[in-house]
Amino acid sequence: MMIGMDELDLGPVEAMPEGAPTLCKAADGRRFVCVRRGGDVHVLDDRCPHEGYPLSQGEVRGDVLTCCWHNWKFDLASGDCLFGGEPVRRYPAWVEAGRLRVDARLDPARERARVAASMRGALREGSLGSVMRDALRLDALEGGLDPAIEVLARDAARRAPWGFEHGLALIAEAAPWIDRAGFAALSAHVAEPLLNAPEREAAAPKEGSPGDLLEALRDERRGDAEALARHLADQPALFDEALLPWLSEDLTDYGHGAIYAFEARQLIARFPALAEDVAAALVLSLSWATRDSALPGWGATHRGVREAAAVGSAPADDGYVDEVLASERQAVEACLARLRAGVDPRDLLRLSARAAAERLRRFDPAWERRLDAPVTVLDVSHALTFTDAALALSPSPELAARFAVQSAGFVGKLRAADGEPPRPRDGVPLEAALAARDLEAALGALEAPGFYETLRPFALSSAFVRPIFAAHAVKTAEACRRLEAEDPEAAALHRAAAVTLSVPRRPERFFDRTAEVAERFLETGKPPPGLY
Repeated sequence: MMIGMDELDLGPVEAMPEGAPTLCKAADGRRFVCVRRGGDVHVLDDRCPHEGYPLSQGEVRGDVLTCCWHNWKFDLASGDCLFGGEPVRRYPAWVEAGRLRVDARLDPARERARVAASMRGALREGSLGSVMRDALRLDALEGGLDPAIEVLARDAARRAPWGFEHGLALIAEAAPWIDRAGFAALSAHVAEPLLNAPEREAAAPKEGSPGDLLEALRDERRGDAEALARHLADQPALFDEALLPWLSEDLTDYGHGAIYAFEARQLIARFPALAEDVAAALVLSLSWATRDSALPGWGATHRGVREAAAVGSAPADDGYVDEVLASERQAVEACLARLRAGVDPRDLLRLSARAAAERLRRFDPAWERRLDAPVTVLDVSHALTFTDAALALSPSPELAARFAVQSAGFVGKLRAADGEPPRPRDGVPLEAALAARDLEAALGALEAPGFYETLRPFALSSAFVRPIFAAHAVKTAEACRRLEAEDPEAAALHRAAAVTLSVPRRPERFFDRTAEVAERFLETGKPPPGLY
């Protein structure tokens, strides 16, 4: 019978054979496997955490209980899984008046820690079924997927070798809206690139100012930068006084610097307990960043950033979009001229986003078929997601002016990507167009109700297999959604850009190209053709 709220009587101990698994049922129907060893009895859940087969029909050898269906092995003393995946829950038990008593009360904090540890192990090993089951256990404990998403993000922040990467950005974008099926896709995309990666050695927090962090980034003192970021992690000054000023100095990592900063800020806002891990991962990635616009060939952008200044708040003219699309030099000159005339730099960023969406809409898929040029549609999508991040980070007018120049130069420089955009075809529902991977039909369904709600799960789960492509599909769709809210007049253009990236069937692995580019380089010593 049940004693107290969750103190159970599982029957006489003498009825349990020595060293053999025995099924014991509580009055309320709960099932336990009990193994008597001398005066002690080990009590665990009877259902194997793998697929639910009864452990009471397993085998005991020494201190190990084996499930006979798939050979998962569990330590009787702890419930830890020694071979397989998730641990099995173990219960405190004692003998009283010859009867086995069990305390089946749930300690939520302890159970949450147990399941989270199991999930982290499954992520490292790429055991995605275990990850999903643990996510649902956390969901049952907490009433939502956020605890599982938090485990996923913390694990990625600690294990990604170079800091903040696409997986964390994908988590930031998908966390507000994914369902259980979406979590299965999300965890797969995040875990695959980190398979068996160990945790990075973490720098200890170090007191200092945002100015100290800014100087550490400029000097590439990575250890100091990470230590300072951990100290400043929960302070707005981390972004406002250190990271945004640094990011405004040059376009970094093909736009990833600003993109990752925005995604990190989203993650910290949703999961404040992750602030230190996320800030450390972000600053580590920034400390390795290439300052693209400081490289040869980016002279106009590099010079323009240093000349940029915000002197007014007048609206921009629509002719700006065509000038940004013309070339890097013309785009930068157009941006600087309007800044000097008192145009609001945020307004220039909004129009630059239109130009970036148009560039993506025009993308020539012939680039992806060329064996000699390592170019994909992802290259062009960066200009759009960078501009979205620059707007969403809400920099001061002075810094916004620098970002406006970076965005203009970036979009202009990608002019070689242009081809003839496909023509829309009306009459096909958006869901059917996505399922058929029919871009022309999708372009004809841009006014479909719930456009982004329909596109989101497709971008996450169906558009691509490779994690980096899936991450770009989701990031671009979410960027277009935000940009549409910022600039409703350009809604159709941003929607067209979103489907242009995600809907067509695109190559995701380029084995012939990899061989061709390597062979040509060894023969000629010249870099492959690029977009600029």
